[in-house]
Amino acid sequence: MVEMGELRVDWKPRLPKRKDVGIGVIGAGFVAMDYHLPGYVKAGFRVLAVADLREEAAKAAQDQFGIPEAFSDYRRILEMPEVEIVDILTPRAGRLQIVKDAAAAGKHIMSQKPLATTYAEARRMVEAAEAAGVRMGVHLHYRWLPAYRGAWILLRQNQIGQPLLMFHHMVGNQDTAYFSDERRRWNADLDDFLLVEWGAHQFDFLRFWAAQRPERVFASTTRAPDQHFRSDMLATAVVEFAGGVRGVLLMNQVERGPDGRMDFRIEGSAGVINGSSYVHLEVGRAGEGMRKVILGIPRVWMDMVNLTYVGTMSEMLWALEEDRDPTNSARDVLDSVAMCEAAVRSALERRPVDIGEIEGGG
Repeated sequence: MVEMGELRVDWKPRLPKRKDVGIGVIGAGFVAMDYHLPGYVKAGFRVLAVADLREEAAKAAQDQFGIPEAFSDYRRILEMPEVEIVDILTPRAGRLQIVKDAAAAGKHIMSQKPLATTYAEARRMVEAAEAAGVRMGVHLHYRWLPAYRGAWILLRQNQIGQPLLMFHHMVGNQDTAYFSDERRRWNADLDDFLLVEWGAHQFDFLRFWAAQRPERVFASTTRAPDQHFRSDMLATAVVEFAGGVRGVLLMNQVERGPDGRMDFRIEGSAGVINGSSYVHLEVGRAGEGMRKVILGIPRVWMDMVNLTYVGTMSEMLWALEEDRDPTNSARDVLDSVAMCEAAVRSALERRPVDIGEIEGGG
């Protein structure tokens, strides 16, 4: 029997003992400038170089964050012996070659999500890293968002027994927000934005919570008549996991109302977890009422967001220190990539798609 009252959960990333590991960043776009680099600097990580095809972008990152070297050719970073981790923050198109080059240079690798468009391409990245004997991880920072990581911790503590049904409801308007921002407008040209570029987070945290292998995905999408994006921007998806857990995603990124939301509910054999707006969490059991979970959120919103990217990189730094794969390893994330690809195929062909079909190249 769980006691009534507030419950505290420590969601914040565990900072590594060693912060002097050299990091080279490839890509100086919106994600690097607004999310990764501010977090790395605050955490005291040692960023030694940045590269971007746009020389002015690399120089801007260098000036803003005090990075010693800036290049227009990422291969210059690979030539730096003091760089141990290459952080690939470019869009996924063309990423495979960068991964191969970094692995051949003996660099450990972090990659922005989604790792790849297809399972086959992601597997080639993983194989290149493993053949070179280097570690590779993926920046799936939703695993470190306060309510999402808090829910994972509660599940590991067996607070609600065996998870049975996971429901996530996302409502926003990236169709307008991203299209209006020159730095992010390129997303509007993606055929698979909702199920892959965004779905990389959604499918991954379902799997993260379930702690089971996915077996089957059924997805259906539609679009608003006046939307900007090429991709359908409304979707539903159902995921079946091998151990019996079921996951449901409702995704809307062309909202016309005033009440955007990121809500979730995890039904278990002995209780329930509710989360909302990234930072609110509660847990309860029948006959006991709901208990608020105290997360200790930073007062400045972007400090919280930046800290989640510190979490993904910290996990890689700990992995190197402890000579193990990171928990967000590219090998682990292959299942999430397969789920995204299965969702795309399911929506196109209007049928459930087995994960084995994706993994087998069918």
